[in-house]
Amino acid sequence: MLVVMAGLPGVGKSYLARALGAQLKADVLDRDEVRDAIFPPRDLDYSPEQNELASQVIYMVAEYILRRDKARVLILDGRPFSKRAQVQEVERLGERCGHLLRIVYCWAPEDVVQQRLDADLSSSGNVAADRTMDKYRRIQRAFEPLGVDHLSVDTSQPLDDNISRVLHYLQMT
Repeated sequence: MLVVMAGLPGVGKSYLARALGAQLKADVLDRDEVRDAIFPPRDLDYSPEQNELASQVIYMVAEYILRRDKARVLILDGRPFSKRAQVQEVERLGERCGHLLRIVYCWAPEDVVQQRLDADLSSSGNVAADRTMDKYRRIQRAFEPLGVDHLSVDTSQPLDDNISRVLHYLQMT
């Protein structure tokens, strides 16, 4: 199964993805971690081009793994999937590999997102990542409907409740 975490920056996709990965004994392929690993620090600029390259790398890795193991569960994280073409790309990936695709759309109230982004910035000091409310709103304005079956999860709700909802959606409970 291929599980895709979709949603705006700061909504808690990665937090939920890691918790789901532990619960399902699944691996999480995180686009942001891949980007940060493949570019030397002095070249890391968090540009759309770097993000796209890192997305393509995780898709290739996912395809390699999923073709070899039909029982495998992989979770893709780190990309908002704000464009319908991006969703279609992972649909085709799932089809090529013969794996079921499930999309979990994460969201949270804006005040919660603001707190999370502020806390992330103050703890990491990483201003280059541009994880700000301006970026959140810019992506929000351009966000296209997913156009496919998905589960919508309010990540401001208790983690255990959200995990239960997602597991039910994945039909793994």
